[in-house]
Amino acid sequence: MTVLNRVRHWLHGDWRHPGKIQEDIRNEMDFHFESIVEELIDEGHTPDEARLIASRRFGDSDKYLSSTEFERNPVLFCIYYLMFVIISIILCIGFFVTLPFWVLSSLFADSR
Repeated sequence: MTVLNRVRHWLHGDWRHPGKIQEDIRNEMDFHFESIVEELIDEGHTPDEARLIASRRFGDSDKYLSSTEFERNPVLFCIYYLMFVIISIILCIGFFVTLPFWVLSSLFADSR
C-alpha cells in the first residue's frame, strides 16, 4: 500500500470514531471467546462448564479494553499516525532524491 493510499484510508478511516475501534476490539475478543467455548463443548463439556473454563482461560476482557491507550486518549492515536505519515513521506522523498544519483552512477559506471 502506497503512502498516498495510507493517507487516504486514514482520512476516511475510523480515527475520528474511537468508539468504533473499541467496538471492533470487543467483537474480535468475543469471537475468540466463543471459539473457545465451542471447542470445549465439542470436547464434551456442558455449555455452562465451557463458559466457566473459557472465562478462566481468556481472562478479563474488560481489563484489556479499558487499558487501551487509544480509548483514554484518541488524540494520541492521531499523533502516532501523523508521525507514521511524516516518516513515510520523508523516506519516499529520500528515495526519489537518491534514485537519479543511483541511476546516473550506474550508467557512468557501465560506460568505463
